[in-house]
Amino acid sequence: MSERLAARGLMAIAAREVSERAALLGLATMLAVVPFVAPWIGIGDRPLLGGFLGTVMVFTAAMLTGTSVIARDLAEGRLGFFLARPLPWWSIWGGKMLAAFVLTFTTGAIVLGPTALSGDWRLPAGAWWMQILVPGLVALIGSMHVVAVGYRARSGWFAADLAMATALGWLVARTFRRLMVWGVDAGHVDYAAAALWILAFAVVVAGAAQVAQGRADIRRGHRVLSIVLWSLLTPAVLAYAAWGTWVGRFAPADLRTVDSAWPSPDGSWIAVAGRTRWPRPETFTPTVLMDAAAQRFLRVGGAPSVRGPVFSEDVRRAVWVAEAWTDTPRLMAADLRSNPPSLSRVPLPVPPGSIVSVGLSADGENVAVVQRSQAAVFKLGSAQALAVAPVRASWWRPIVFARDGRAHVLSGPADPLSPGVLDLTVLDPATGKAATTGHIPTRGYAFERWGADAARVAVVHSQARRPSLTLHDGSTGTLIATLVPEGRAGGIAVTFLRDGRLAVVEYGRGVVLRVFSTEGAESLSLEVTPTFGFAQVAEVAPGMLAVELPFPGAAAGSDSVLVDASAGRVIRREHGVKPAGPSWFARGAQAVADAGSLFIDDRGALVRVDGATGERRVVLGGR
Repeated sequence: MSERLAARGLMAIAAREVSERAALLGLATMLAVVPFVAPWIGIGDRPLLGGFLGTVMVFTAAMLTGTSVIARDLAEGRLGFFLARPLPWWSIWGGKMLAAFVLTFTTGAIVLGPTALSGDWRLPAGAWWMQILVPGLVALIGSMHVVAVGYRARSGWFAADLAMATALGWLVARTFRRLMVWGVDAGHVDYAAAALWILAFAVVVAGAAQVAQGRADIRRGHRVLSIVLWSLLTPAVLAYAAWGTWVGRFAPADLRTVDSAWPSPDGSWIAVAGRTRWPRPETFTPTVLMDAAAQRFLRVGGAPSVRGPVFSEDVRRAVWVAEAWTDTPRLMAADLRSNPPSLSRVPLPVPPGSIVSVGLSADGENVAVVQRSQAAVFKLGSAQALAVAPVRASWWRPIVFARDGRAHVLSGPADPLSPGVLDLTVLDPATGKAATTGHIPTRGYAFERWGADAARVAVVHSQARRPSLTLHDGSTGTLIATLVPEGRAGGIAVTFLRDGRLAVVEYGRGVVLRVFSTEGAESLSLEVTPTFGFAQVAEVAPGMLAVELPFPGAAAGSDSVLVDASAGRVIRREHGVKPAGPSWFARGAQAVADAGSLFIDDRGALVRVDGATGERRVVLGGR
């Protein structure tokens, strides 16, 4: 038979199938009127109702046609009528599947068309049609065909199909969750489009093979369909799972750009959060804990889902919370003195819920965590909390240990954006008691910084508008001094130095660095630049401050002004680098200075800058 006659047969079969299901077109026409009539009687919003009904109609048509155009004829023995005709198998299969596609798209267009033409609803971009809509509907129609054939065949292969679908679905879900935990945007439209196209290809090829080899025998056709379908999907799913495992097996050398980094108290270990090199995804932002020579390392987790790492004072131990934003966070503990360093999961004796911050005592024996409604202190490795206190923590709320082993944390107010009171709560693991020891009035939107051993706490009030800065006793909350009154600066950045002094940068019309003693007495006031700008400050080496200034121009970068805090003088201006302190990737991480002076340059590389000579040495990363 000529291809021309076969194509004509295909179109004739498609037309016949469409005419038999013309009722779908009538239903779509009725639904198209509903969005314009319903608002008159107070039912629904026209744009939302039109989009909802159109989506329902498309899915309904796809499911009905996918389950009936071939499977029903096959089960009822009517497919033999077509096969007995002088038509090739692909004309029969193609005509019926074409009818399913035409009916699905046409019914959707009938319902959504009037709403789109009225301007109430905008059609998706053209790229979205090829990425999601077309493969999604093809996959849905083909999948419903697979399910219908398996169900109507009444054979043991259907149970095998269900088992394979469950196993592969579990493997996909497990890999997807692991990638999300590691910080990979596994639900990105590009990944979704690839998955839909693979599924669409598999069900279409399997359906075609079923008609070509199974002919009118439904059980034989089902067997062929199953073999072809799982032969295509199983390698694809296994490849996806293997790729997901490989993504998580990164090393420090795989980091392309560094987003933030902070050293241990003695500088022997560095926690680094950054983005990996191709072929790993651009959205992959892991955190790694490595020794200063980058010879040994531990994988910590995806940066956005990690709290910590935090170190003990002797750097013998580090802890962090992985999957902190989920209801099932995990507490990880690392022994950094062993060779190689060992890592273990330890109990986290808190109720289910996300973790806001984590702290570690100086001796590394006790851990403190903050959740949305409580703070808890417990012995590392224990399954029972030593002390628990109710708190209100709407966002990041650090918890720190004092030298006496007690944990300090601020709580509240009930509405974090409105004026209220911050309660100072102290948890004592020795007695198992927790008490509110002080109150700090706030103008709202408060942000705190704790000093060494929790002796002092600095609170920035109303960060977004007319901020102010106050210094308080870390145990009683007593006001020591108002360092920056309301309205004096457009913005405030603050950090405690290792020796207990407080460095404050006021920015807005200009940038001014001020240094205060532990009692709030000003010892240094230095104009860094008279021009408008935002700024940050960090202690990059003992007694050396780096004031980060935005780079003036289109290029994305920063300059840093190095200041000797003791001598009260500017050392020099370092171009194209910024302090490598914790960022939003690592909120609550310990920001301590070491002799290495860690910076991030404009290429995204982690570098050490010699404070005396300005010599730079790349530690990690860089494009």
